[in-house]
Amino acid sequence: MTPIVAHLHRGCAYDRGMGVIAALLLLIPALSAQSNATRDQRWRDDLQFLQQRITATHPNPYTQISREQFAESVQQLNDTIPQLSDGAVIAGLAKIAASIGDYHTSLSLTQGTAGFRFPPIRLRWFPDGLFVTQASDAHGPSIGKRVVQIGDKPAEDAYAAVRPYISGENDWWARLISGNYLISPDILLTAGVIAADGPVPFVFEDGTAINVALAPAALLNGPVIAKPLFPYYRRNPSQYYWYDYLPEAQTVYIKYNACTSMNTLPFSRFLTQMLQEFAETQPSKAVIDMRNNGGGSSAVLQPMIDALQVAIRQGFPPSKLFVVIGRETASSASLNAATLKGLGATLIGEPVGGGASGFGEVIQFSLPNSRLVVNCSSRVFQIPNAPGPTIAPDVAFELKASDYFADRDPIIEWILQQ
Repeated sequence: MTPIVAHLHRGCAYDRGMGVIAALLLLIPALSAQSNATRDQRWRDDLQFLQQRITATHPNPYTQISREQFAESVQQLNDTIPQLSDGAVIAGLAKIAASIGDYHTSLSLTQGTAGFRFPPIRLRWFPDGLFVTQASDAHGPSIGKRVVQIGDKPAEDAYAAVRPYISGENDWWARLISGNYLISPDILLTAGVIAADGPVPFVFEDGTAINVALAPAALLNGPVIAKPLFPYYRRNPSQYYWYDYLPEAQTVYIKYNACTSMNTLPFSRFLTQMLQEFAETQPSKAVIDMRNNGGGSSAVLQPMIDALQVAIRQGFPPSKLFVVIGRETASSASLNAATLKGLGATLIGEPVGGGASGFGEVIQFSLPNSRLVVNCSSRVFQIPNAPGPTIAPDVAFELKASDYFADRDPIIEWILQQ
C-alpha cells in the first residue's frame, strides 16, 4: 500500500489532499476484502466447474465415494478457500478429482500451471523401501540411499499423507506417482508432512540427513545406463518402440514404451522390420516389454497381436511368449497385456498400475480461471479376462533397489533361462 499513498501525496495540490488520502486509507481494508473476494470467487468458480464437469462427463463417479460424500468434500473446500493459499486450493481440487478413485480422472500437481516446485532429487519405491534414484551434484552421495523419514514423518506416513491427492485405483500406481509428490515442498506442506516452507529434510537409513533446497536448472545425476546386455528396459526411453535379437538366447526382445505410432517410424513399418527379423532368425522365445508403457491407443499394437496369432497357429509355442508388465503399465497397455495373456502369453513382473477394465477414454478440460488441466473418464470398459483394478502377473518379480542400482534386470535374466 505504501507506493499508492506516496503517489497520492505527491499528486496533492491543495490542503484537502491529506484528507483525501485519509479517506482512501480508510477504504483500503474494504478494497482488500473486495480483492480477496474476487480471488476467492475465482477459485469457487473453478471448483464448481470441476464438480459439474466431472459429474456430467464421468459415466459413474460414485463407485468409490458416495454422492453425499463427494458433495460434502466440495462444500468443505468451497467454505475454506479464504483461509487457504493458492497452492492448498489447487491441492484440494486434485484431492476432489482423486476421490473418484479412477486414475484416468485426475488433476496432476506436476503440471506447470499448478506452479508447484520440485527440488533436484528423485525418489522411487522398491520392495525394500523408498530410495533416492537421482540427485544434483550437491546431494550426489545420497543416490542409492534409503529414505526413512521426510520432515517429521516416517516415509510410509509421508506416503499416506500425500496419497489422497493422487488419482489411482491401486497402490502400485499411487506409489509410482508419489515419488514426485514426496519431493515438493508445496505438496508436503499442504499434506502436513513438513511444518514450514523451505528445504525438504530427508533422513536416511544410515543415520545421515540432508535438506534439499530448490535449485533451478540443477542437473540430476543417477545410475549410468548399463553398457552390457542389461538392463534393456532402461535403454532408448524416448523411443515408443524398438526391438533387438539376442542370438545366444534365440530371443527377440521388443520394448513397447507407448501405445502411439511414431512419425519417424510408423508402427506398420516397424512391424514389417520386426517380422522380417522374426522370419530370418526363427527365435525360440519372444518378449514384449511393456513395464514402462502408460497407454495411448490399444489399436496400435493390434497388428502385432494378429501376427503373433498367425505365428502361434504355425507352431510358435505360446508358452515362449512373455509379456513384461509393471506399475507403470496402464490403460491401453494393460488392455494389450490382457489380450496377449488370452493368446497364452506369460505375464511377468509387477501388477499393472492401471487395469484394463474400469473407466477410460479421457476427456480433457481446463478450469476457467486457473487454467489447470483436468482429465476425466467418459466411458466404462469391462474386459472379461481382466476384470479388476489391476492385472496380476503369472510370474511375480519386483525389482529390488539392489538390482536397480547394480543395473541388473532379474526379469529378463529369468526369461532367458527358460
